[in-house]
Amino acid sequence: EKFSYLLFDVSERNNWKGCAEYIKQNGIKPDVLINNAGILPEFKNAEYCSLDEIEKTININFYGAVYSMKELLTVILESPAPAVINIDSSAALMPIAGTSVYSASKAALKAYTEAVREELRGRCYVGVICPGFTKTDIFRSQNLTEEREKKIINAVSTSLDYAVKRIVKSIAKRRELTVIGADAQFMKLLGKVMPVKGGRLISAILKKSGFKLFDRLN
Repeated sequence: EKFSYLLFDVSERNNWKGCAEYIKQNGIKPDVLINNAGILPEFKNAEYCSLDEIEKTININFYGAVYSMKELLTVILESPAPAVINIDSSAALMPIAGTSVYSASKAALKAYTEAVREELRGRCYVGVICPGFTKTDIFRSQNLTEEREKKIINAVSTSLDYAVKRIVKSIAKRRELTVIGADAQFMKLLGKVMPVKGGRLISAILKKSGFKLFDRLN
């Protein structure tokens, strides 16, 4: 089999246009589109987030997926079994203080995906995956220096291997929404039963745990 790949900035729409042209010109027939790019800015109060941080986060986490779907959907729909999967976040289920921009970008992606799902129902499988903390380098922007913080993150995070297996299984079974990780399930529950006070409860738990990261929220 012949495999092709392109490396580019997903937040630039013209790059996705170029990707679509490359696919067409090379006779590539994709069946599945998976949007997995995302960044987590440093935890901080919204008032201290720079416009550059805000725009970069929204552009990658939200517009990156929107652009890819806009430019590639026509190609994907040519498949006999088309599928679009957006890897979202538990932050879309229940925002956490200190992640305002990240949570907003992920909530927007979830809403967009769910609307498109209904628009394409019967024509294309559209799924959204909401993992909780996962053992990837998503925390690279947090400048974690204390071993205690690293241990807390490691303790509550889902293994990458398990997350991948769940995602693959979810796609195979064409599930519309998949929530991965005990922390994500907890946030999903809070989002339903405590939509206002749930975020306050999570923040209190994290601060009580001695997670120094949240000292920066004061």
